[in-house]
Amino acid sequence: MKPSAFATLLMLAPLLATAEWVRMGEDSQQITHYFDPSTIGKEGDLRTVRWLEEHRKNSPGGVLSTRSMLEFDCLQERRRTLAFSSHSEQSAKGRTVGSGHRPSDWEAVAADTFAGEFRKLVCSR
Repeated sequence: MKPSAFATLLMLAPLLATAEWVRMGEDSQQITHYFDPSTIGKEGDLRTVRWLEEHRKNSPGGVLSTRSMLEFDCLQERRRTLAFSSHSEQSAKGRTVGSGHRPSDWEAVAADTFAGEFRKLVCSR
């Protein structure tokens, strides 16, 4: 994501808090990413947030979207998925193709990546 677009998003984030899904952008794999600002939770250095990924076309297994609850450790600059559900239609609708409700292992988040920019946004809350 371009720094100017990210800076704009940071300025608009408080105004977008009433929106359900806010578009973050599209990655190199043609997956569009959204988050719900109203779901950002804070406990010490940890932040949780609801995340939605939409694929342009079906991925293996017939997945068109995945809704996740992510957790960021702002101090250690890492993240993990707490729970997810993958769906056969956009916007986490349709048949549930897969799901998981056990936290994944923590993974580092590099500052100069899409995930790193998102971590900065969530941790600034």
